[in-house]
This record gives sequence, structure tokens and C-alpha cells, in this order.
Amino acid sequence: MSRRDEEPVVVAEFGDRDAAEAAWLTITAAGIAAAVITDDPPWGTTTHRIQVERRHAASALQALDAS
Repeated sequence: MSRRDEEPVVVAEFGDRDAAEAAWLTITAAGIAAAVITDDPPWGTTTHRIQVERRHAASALQALDAS
């Protein structure tokens, strides 16, 4: 496995924290480690991104599609 496979990638993006948490729960329930990263700029809109390791991105997207 290369370091690139372990790099975090964004698999989903939300404006609502509750929706991001629900997606996180779906992904982690599938056995995939995930993180919710919140970007809260002093101007503009808050964005919540779900990140997983690159090697798990396809599986995470499948879990989200199945929910």
C-alpha cells in the first residue's frame, strides 16, 4: 500500500451538520474510518466535509448510495 492510498479524500460535502453526522454514521457503520471536517470561515457558508482514506473512498460512496 502506498502513502497515496492513505491520504484523506472528501467523499461528501454538506451545509448542514446533522446531515454530515448522518453520513458519517453510515460510513462508520460500514466499518470505514471517517472524519467530519468543518470549515467555518468568518464570511460565507459553513461547510462540513466527510473524509476517508483514499483506498476506502469507493466503499464509502457505496455505503452512502445504499442508505
